[in-house]
Amino acid sequence: MCSPPAAGASCSSRCSTTWWTCASGAAGASRRLDRLEPITLYLATALVDFSRIAERLAGGSVATFFDTHIANGAGALLLAVMTLGLLLLLARFLHRRQIYLRV
Repeated sequence: MCSPPAAGASCSSRCSTTWWTCASGAAGASRRLDRLEPITLYLATALVDFSRIAERLAGGSVATFFDTHIANGAGALLLAVMTLGLLLLLARFLHRRQIYLRV
């Protein structure tokens, strides 16, 4: 198992897939992550109702199943996790395609 790099050390010589600090596998990963602007995700939530999409994907009988068989309120937790997952998938897509919103 790999340990996180020391402060100021390059990620490229260490385990590049183990730690989130070295996820890109190259030195300067934190500088590239600074370009991912949260304003894009904020505006996306204003334009697209991600909770409604999550409800369409995991709501209804799936949420009811979680409520009755796991715990009361687990269906609502599932919908919240799905909403967050959709936002993270959008963030990953935008970052991989290097689509950045400049204001």
